[in-house]
Amino acid sequence: MEDQAHKQFSVYDLQAEIATEAVPSLGDGVPCDKNPGHHNFIPYDEFELHHLPEHYRTEKLYRYLKDIGNSVVRLTVTCEDGSMRFGSGIVMKYRGKLYIYTNNHVVETDQQAKNCLVEFYYDGEESFPIQTRASGLMHTFADTDKSMLILQKIPSGFQHDFMPDSGRCRAVIKTKTNDGTETSVRGLACVHNNIFSIVLRQSSEISWTEELVKEASIYFREFDDGERIYAKCSSILEADTDRVYLTLDPVPDMIKAELEKEQHFWDFDEQKLALPIAITHPHGGPKMVTIGQKIIVEKKEDEGVVLQHSAPTCGGSSGGAVIAVGEDNRVRGLYAYSYLHCKGKKVTKLVSNPKTDSDNYNTSSLSIWL
Repeated sequence: MEDQAHKQFSVYDLQAEIATEAVPSLGDGVPCDKNPGHHNFIPYDEFELHHLPEHYRTEKLYRYLKDIGNSVVRLTVTCEDGSMRFGSGIVMKYRGKLYIYTNNHVVETDQQAKNCLVEFYYDGEESFPIQTRASGLMHTFADTDKSMLILQKIPSGFQHDFMPDSGRCRAVIKTKTNDGTETSVRGLACVHNNIFSIVLRQSSEISWTEELVKEASIYFREFDDGERIYAKCSSILEADTDRVYLTLDPVPDMIKAELEKEQHFWDFDEQKLALPIAITHPHGGPKMVTIGQKIIVEKKEDEGVVLQHSAPTCGGSSGGAVIAVGEDNRVRGLYAYSYLHCKGKKVTKLVSNPKTDSDNYNTSSLSIWL
């Protein structure tokens, strides 16, 4: 049925969701062909635990979603021709520094980045957002539709101690290939079955044995001072045809600290159906939360992993966060994928399609770990 649903929806030409005007409120007076009346949009400053479906209603998940929501910002971009566009972005921490992640179709050039106003905590109609500006592009990729913006400065009122740094969890494992040649492979620190470990892809050149694991060494980078942090592998925790999980003894304190920021998913029930939760700035207005259903997850050669879902979005939502919790959605052993919202369209609801109860059909691409 999932393949059938995908075929039914994939014919639609999805549209980038930027806004050319900003509204102070999503009231009945805001014209919107995709979501007239915006009835399923929850103002972020009113989002409470009871808004989550009962099967997912935990204080731990709610707290995590609020942390992620606090990292979603409104972007106001002045283009080279003087026109304005509004979109969303997500604050991410990488290698000890904070950046803004968004779509390439929101911020395409270095000049647009330099003319981009970034607003934190625009959470409701009565909010007083904290403003800063971008100073340029760290990088942008039109093919994958992603841009990373450098901030001029971090607003003093923005709390980010809770944010994990995915750069710190990247590991280099020194080991030997099957013919005895020394080599280095890359892995990620994770929590697998509630155990701190390193996950890496299987390779035909390396046959992991307990003896080989004990001979391997690992190092991480502490990016604040540039020093390497070394560790030793102790055993094979689990292995399949795609991945192998190696345990550490001892686990470096820095890695524990980073992974403990993500405890909210260590005990998540993967039997629950995937639940996409979008946090964006529709119509360039205050931050909103919407909840939908997964339609399908695909791996595309040009875009990577793409989530197709029904959480309502509008122009201005591009670059916002879509968190998919439950099912087999895992990153570093955790039960969540975080996506960057990209495109959407209103479609005719097909009664025979049980995958979605919404007439919104959207795509969001896997890009960052939050």
